[in-house]
Amino acid sequence: MDDIPSTADAELAVLADVIWTQRTALEQLAFRLVALKLVLTADLRRYVGRCVDEVDAAADRLERIEERRAAAQEALAVACGYRPDVLTLGALALAAPEPWSTVFADHHDHLRALVTEIDHTTAENARLCGATLTELADDLSAAGVAGQRALAGAAPVARTPLRLLPSVSSDAGART
Repeated sequence: MDDIPSTADAELAVLADVIWTQRTALEQLAFRLVALKLVLTADLRRYVGRCVDEVDAAADRLERIEERRAAAQEALAVACGYRPDVLTLGALALAAPEPWSTVFADHHDHLRALVTEIDHTTAENARLCGATLTELADDLSAAGVAGQRALAGAAPVARTPLRLLPSVSSDAGART
């Protein structure tokens, strides 16, 4: 890709602004995912739904911003005579004139770090939810067995109460 002409400054400014908005939205999504992780870890079941709703809202906002970014990227591509898929952040960091080269390099690095953080937090949240579902399935299975025993007239078997999240081990400290 050739250097982007300085005549595309207006399009570069619009794209940089949209990417800044996208970066802010990714920060918000990362925050919401960490909040969900903390709620899951702390076994605060009453807040899980609210946290999930906030994660969904942040993801929806990010999708709308991505549409704006695609439009701004296409406008820049048209102004420069490129295909929009050629204008990646990495390519813009190399081909754009200053100060845009530095701006896009910074966005590129920061977005990469945010996406990595979001991926890790999402995986941890999925693991926490998976552990919860496994325990819930075990509890439901035990409840079914207890129900069958009750129908058969057998003595009930003592079991732990139903819970949606794994409990913290005794060496992890007390919860409030």
